[in-house]
Amino acid sequence: MAMISEQQKQLIRAVVTAINDNSPDISAAVRAQLRTIPAEDDIDHVLNILRMPAIRYQRGMRPDTVIVRMYDALQAAEQGEEYEPPDYEVDDRY
Repeated sequence: MAMISEQQKQLIRAVVTAINDNSPDISAAVRAQLRTIPAEDDIDHVLNILRMPAIRYQRGMRPDTVIVRMYDALQAAEQGEEYEPPDYEVDDRY
């Protein structure tokens, strides 16, 4: 099974939190939350992942919900399946 490292999880949580907080500068908000300063490309990669249909991020989603969806999408891809996330409003797994 694909793994997401703890450092990657921290970055994902920081990006999602910055978006949920309506931060005017996502990169600055993310860097302020983390001890290890991520590269701008790393932040951009997370933003691109959040835009993917398999993740279907919506503002207000908890960071750990996003991470679970990433695991679900990775697991489906490993099995050669397409992953369709449940609607956030009715998703009671989180």
